[in-house]
Amino acid sequence: MSDSVSTHLVTVALVGREELGDENLALRYLASALKHAGHTPRIVPLGGPTTLLRAVTDVIELRPALVGVSLSDADTSIDGLAFIRLPRKKGYSGHATCGGALAHDRSPRTPCQAPGY
Repeated sequence: MSDSVSTHLVTVALVGREELGDENLALRYLASALKHAGHTPRIVPLGGPTTLLRAVTDVIELRPALVGVSLSDADTSIDGLAFIRLPRKKGYSGHATCGGALAHDRSPRTPCQAPGY
């Protein structure tokens, strides 16, 4: 890296469906790109309602500057949408964003764009 370029390297939590033997390729591509850029990515598995509170705890403990939530399809998005507001209720104050097929501009406002998030 050039000395003339100011770079702020951060920890990034990538939250989404990730199960043993069924990796989330989109999150892994993002994690690879973030790592290549010098950031510290962490994939936080969200495998359904039974893992929701664990995922929130993991994010709070990581203290990331950014949380990315995968909303890739209807089945996995239910978990992501349930997750979205919980870190804020536990004190997370960093940036959060949603990505994936169900998070793009087809809808007027995604939950990550809602006031108060």
